[in-house]
Amino acid sequence: MNLFDEIARSLALPIVSLLVLGSVSMANGEPSPPWLPDDCYVANGCYLSAIAYIAKLQKLHPGVEARPITVRFASGKLHTVAAVRWENRMFLRDMYIGIAPLGDDSQLSFDTALAAWKEKQGQHAYPERRPRSRTERKREVELAAKLIAFIKPQIIVADSPSGRVSVLWWRTAEGKLGLYEPSLGTAVGESSRPPATVAQQLLAAAQKTGVVELLPLGKGLASSNPFNIAPGVQ
Repeated sequence: MNLFDEIARSLALPIVSLLVLGSVSMANGEPSPPWLPDDCYVANGCYLSAIAYIAKLQKLHPGVEARPITVRFASGKLHTVAAVRWENRMFLRDMYIGIAPLGDDSQLSFDTALAAWKEKQGQHAYPERRPRSRTERKREVELAAKLIAFIKPQIIVADSPSGRVSVLWWRTAEGKLGLYEPSLGTAVGESSRPPATVAQQLLAAAQKTGVVELLPLGKGLASSNPFNIAPGVQ
């Protein structure tokens, strides 16, 4: 059994309540890729935003190189942005702050872009979404399915500590398994197990500690409990 080697959790920003719409480009006057704000938004959906953006960008500009990358907020929470090569320069596209230069250190580039955005009183149009009931969570999953319809995701039902919930799953171009559930966020990686089984384990682990840290690919492959939980991390 292979293990997930990455998890991208797009968690609600604490500054969301302070913000409204505002398109920001911090490319210092250089030719830069378009921001292409999302048509819709789901809870904990920054990874979905990144891959939806990449699909739209490559449709408009065939051949452009782009991929999702993971960074962290100062709080330690993981966040996904898109890395784009545009006219031999690298940029990051963030669903909240727009386009910014991307250097060799992606975390430093993100921190710099976020600080500059805040300094300019950056604003965005994404309302804070905190679905609590299973019905509300199901609506988020259905909306997420529309957001990434290009990848042909499927909605399944998986067991969780709070009962059976809807989960979105798909296969990436590399054949990896992708899972989205609004209370969990998005996890992408390799597993030979059925999507519902993997989703059940992820949901149980996240409920227990508030975060899931998965073992690096290739370690602990024979373990019946492949998750390395980081207790106390919220």
